[in-house]
Amino acid sequence: MGAALSQVIRESPVHATRAFMKDAKFEFDRIKGLKDELDAKVAKLELDLENEKSQATTAEASANLAEEMAKKSKESYTRTYAELLETRERLQSVQADYVELQGHLVDSVIDAYENLKAQVQVLAPELDLTLFSLDNMVEDGRIMPAPDDEEEGPPLVLRDKVTVALASSAPSGKVLLMSG
Repeated sequence: MGAALSQVIRESPVHATRAFMKDAKFEFDRIKGLKDELDAKVAKLELDLENEKSQATTAEASANLAEEMAKKSKESYTRTYAELLETRERLQSVQADYVELQGHLVDSVIDAYENLKAQVQVLAPELDLTLFSLDNMVEDGRIMPAPDDEEEGPPLVLRDKVTVALASSAPSGKVLLMSG
């Protein structure tokens, strides 16, 4: 009976279960290895995904910053250009005012010259006023034409060039007029 029992046990499902368990353990270990490889690949892909998300966020922030800077630059350019136009208008206005003031200055000088000439004519009716000119100067007691040197400063726009020089000589009390 011992041999028969041994034969029955070998042919029984328990013996088959041991071989099946060995095969199942081998398959389990193989599947576990594949799962570990797959988990490693998933972890790497998740890390790559996080890196890509981070790069995308950085790129989006850079794009937003670039757009904001471009908008600010455009606004600054627009503001600066408007200031330039305003400054040009103010400059033209100031230039027009300057020309107008020059005209008033010329008129005032001409009026003063004519008034002074009339006063001299009243004080000395016999005096020859042909040398009486705004362009002449008195040098060494004589009336001399003014040098041709241009004066420094902003140029005056004069309708008539008018200059007057009036000097008196101390001993004789005569009035000397220069014209040039």
